Amino acid sequence: VISKVDAETGAPLAGAVFTVSKSGGEVIGEYISDRNGLVVIESLTEGSYVVEEIQPPEGYLLDAENAKKTVKLSWENSQELVFRDYAKPKLLIKKIDENSGELLPGAVIRVAKRGSSEYTEVTTGRDGTAQLENLDEDWYQVQEVRSPTGYLMDNSIIDVELKFGKTATVVLPNRKAPALKIHKIRAEDGAALAGANELDGLRTIELVAAAYESVRLKKTVPVPQSTL
Repeated sequence: VISKVDAETGAPLAGAVFTVSKSGGEVIGEYISDRNGLVVIESLTEGSYVVEEIQPPEGYLLDAENAKKTVKLSWENSQELVFRDYAKPKLLIKKIDENSGELLPGAVIRVAKRGSSEYTEVTTGRDGTAQLENLDEDWYQVQEVRSPTGYLMDNSIIDVELKFGKTATVVLPNRKAPALKIHKIRAEDGAALAGANELDGLRTIELVAAAYESVRLKKTVPVPQSTL
């Protein structure tokens, strides 16, 4: 029995490819681990066998130092060989509102190995996250190149180290872009006005500085009298 598992979690892994041969070199066959991470080979004769993993499951790194094992079989007992691989590094990016922590979709993020001119761009989904898989163990740089709608872009470069078997997480906060609202109101009682009507030669403009700011500026300016 050949068992294929995740080196970190012990979870069974499907899709690993093994070759089995006798110690003298006679090839018995090539086998693929099933959804339970197992390869079961029956009706073998007594003797020594060499089992070698030649292809890891998708998303995993082949452990070359431990990819080949020798086992001696006899009629009295069966043997189980366990092969462990580490998952390739993953990178999880989260885009959030810096005040509320709300996850933000629609941000475009550039990811590159440190010092490399090659890069990958991903967009945060509805849940405000983007994940990259099958990366190398190395240092990477993460940078926003387009902000979510209604937010200011932060083009700071974040360095992150990726390791085999681990998922690194980078959280990128964004500040809401200032919003400007112009209200036309009547000077004497503050009633809202739909147009730019002239009332007593005065026009009042009220500015709201930002979406979550309480600062309000009011300016009253004379309106030129019509010459008509």
